[in-house]
Amino acid sequence: HVLERWTRIEALAKAMGTGLPDDIRSLGVPDVPLEPRTWRRTDGWLWLGCPHPDDCVASLVIGDDGPNGEGRSTCEEHDAGSQGVRHWTIDLPA
Repeated sequence: HVLERWTRIEALAKAMGTGLPDDIRSLGVPDVPLEPRTWRRTDGWLWLGCPHPDDCVASLVIGDDGPNGEGRSTCEEHDAGSQGVRHWTIDLPA
């Protein structure tokens, strides 16, 4: 449980692009288990229950850009090659 919480803290800090704050308790990360491949919405973020082997822990969080909590996130991928920036949208059931 401690490692799961820590990976969520790291994932949120990376998603925010700010690094870890002095007081990590200020980051509002879910403190409940997430079933694999399910989403949880909290404070403008979408958390994914990541499937992983028994001895591993993984966390994924993305910004919830959807109005009215509809579950939409627009992501950018920066490619060093000739592709430039690619955008994609993740739509989740409400």
